[in-house]
Formats: sequence, C-alpha cells, structure tokens
Amino acid sequence: MKKLEKTGGQKMYMVVLFLIAMAAAMFAHADSWHGKHGKHSPLERMLKHLDEVDLSDEQAQQIDEIVTPYRDRWRNGNKEQDIFPMMKSMIELDPNAPEYDDELVTRADTTAELMRTRLLELGRLRKEIYSVLTTEQEKAIEASVRAKMAHHHRERD
Repeated sequence: MKKLEKTGGQKMYMVVLFLIAMAAAMFAHADSWHGKHGKHSPLERMLKHLDEVDLSDEQAQQIDEIVTPYRDRWRNGNKEQDIFPMMKSMIELDPNAPEYDDELVTRADTTAELMRTRLLELGRLRKEIYSVLTTEQEKAIEASVRAKMAHHHRERD
C-alpha cells in the first residue's frame, strides 16, 4: 500500500486538528471551570491539597475569602468564555469551504486565549492562597501536588 505524502498545509492542518482534539479532550468537562462538577473543577482539585495541612481558623477564613469570588465567578459561568462551544463550532465548520483555514485559525486563537485567561486566573488564585500559608504548609502542599502528579503519570504509562 502506498503511503500518502502530505503537503505543508496538510501537515499544519493535522497539527492544528490534533491540538484542538487534545484541548477538547482536556475540556470535555468544560463546565468544570465553573464549579458545576464539584471536586473535578480545577479550583476544587487545587483546594483538595489544602487537606494536607492543618490550617488555623484565621487561615481557613482568609482562604475562604480569597476563594469565594473565584468560585462564584466560575460556578455562575461566563458563556463568552466557554471553551466547549468553541470546540463544537470548529467541528461544525465545513473543511471544504474556502474560508475554512482562516476560520479554523480564528477559533483556535480564541480558544487558546480563553485557556490562557483561565490558567492565569488559577495561577493568581494559587499565589493569593500561598500568601496565607506558612513555609511548612507550602512544602506540604507541594509534596501533595508532586505525589498526585506522579500518581497520574504512572496511570498513563
């Protein structure tokens, strides 16, 4: 059987399609960013690591005050920032349409920007939470995160 040669455009198309498919898989539960899936949301997964440390009542109160606006914002959702509809709209594009490549790039860029925004929010939240913790508590959380990551890595091997 003869192997098909791919042109540069076809290779780029395959790469973009692969990246979008990966992003779709990562965000199959897109609503989780809005707290609708409880422990599966990135926020709740991050907060789960706080179970590894003993927080004072004051620390717990401060962290609750830090987290509440994020939780409310993600739980209530922002339809303009939902990634899943962007993935769906890409799938609905006609690959034979003359404007397909331009539309695909536009939607990929929009999706990438949404993912960037969410990652930055999560990182800022993490920094705010860490400002409340002691050095020992930070180390305990980092150890918990490393252990969880190692566990997930072993599952994929």
